[in-house]
Parts: sequence; structure tokens; C-alpha cells
Amino acid sequence: MMFLIVAQIFVRSETLKWIFSIGWIFAFIFLFTKIFEKQLKGGPAVGQFRRRMAKVRVSVDGDELVVKTSQKVEGYKPSRIEWKTVRSFAVVEGETNFELVFPSPADATMFASRIKANAPGIQEVPLPTSFGPS
Repeated sequence: MMFLIVAQIFVRSETLKWIFSIGWIFAFIFLFTKIFEKQLKGGPAVGQFRRRMAKVRVSVDGDELVVKTSQKVEGYKPSRIEWKTVRSFAVVEGETNFELVFPSPADATMFASRIKANAPGIQEVPLPTSFGPS
């Protein structure tokens, strides 16, 4: 009789170990997926960059505006051109915008028209004709 009771306790403790092991695995997977979901919902890491001046080479390739610096080449699909002065305009793509400054107003106008010709859906915000209250 004594042997039977010990055997039952041993079997039950092994069964409990097995159940707890499986439970911990499922709990770990559940918690890992919840943490991962929260990180994804938070969106990508966002950095704030200060404005800086740089000499770049800019070209139009199809519907993309290609900006070449000394370190990298990036393509942008602009959605809007905002005129700042007669020699400069800002190119906007989503949250990214940058201002292009040209040596002459004719160069700025020519390049803006090249961008608009290759990207027909682009909006253009004209230069304000007057400043101050009307």
C-alpha cells in the first residue's frame, strides 16, 4: 500500500512539471507577441533633425527627384512645391521637405517646371504676391 501512494505522488508531480513547462512556453510566447505588438503600434523610431545647408546635385528621373550628396543618393516622390522666393522653393514629400535655392530665378523656374512635367499630380503653392494685411 505504501508503494502505491508514493508512485501516485511521483506521477502527479511529473505531470504537473510537464503542464507548468508547457504553460510557461505559452505564457512567454503570449507576452512576447504583446510586447512586439505594442512596439509596432508605437511606430518607427522618430528622430528630429536640425536644418542644415548642403551643396547637392539634384536631378529628375521619371517621377522621382534624385538628391545626391557626397555620402548618399536618395530618391523622393514630391507631392507639393511651395515657392519661398523667386530663387527658391521647398519640395515636400510626406513629412520630409527640403528647400532648393538656385543661382537665378530662371534656373528655379526651369527646374520646377521639369519636376511638374514628370510628376503630373504635384501641387504647386505659388509665391505670395503681397505680404501683410490686405
